[in-house]
Amino acid sequence: MILLELRDYLKTVKRAALPDLATHFDTDAGVLRDLLRRWEKRGDVLKLDAISPKCGSCQACGAADLEIYIWNQNHPSAM
Repeated sequence: MILLELRDYLKTVKRAALPDLATHFDTDAGVLRDLLRRWEKRGDVLKLDAISPKCGSCQACGAADLEIYIWNQNHPSAM
């Protein structure tokens, strides 16, 4: 998978959780996280600080479930 495929997918879906991206691209979440950081550094992708609405510290969802990325449509290079 290359960076441009990730970019195009995020532009289309607007927002995606890391596990969903890993499933879509059939790629390890750690690899995707590294690729997403490249776009983050440019300001094209934003990582949301998500809080689980069910959070009672039961640890039913993993930390990756709370990693949500969005395409920053307002960033000049993201258009």
